[in-house]
Amino acid sequence: MTVMKDTLIDRSKTALVVIDLQKGIVGRQTVPYASDIVVKNTAALAEAFRTIGMPVF
Repeated sequence: MTVMKDTLIDRSKTALVVIDLQKGIVGRQTVPYASDIVVKNTAALAEAFRTIGMPVF
């Protein structure tokens, strides 16, 4: 996973919105990234948001 060290995010105006990760979608072959990698990276991002008190939807 790439880390963007110089990116500033306004925590009061930012939320993570996750869509299309239900079983029927991620059960298919995906391109350019395998669905298991997408789900893993999304879970890590969601955890990072929650750790610093930012909303995840």
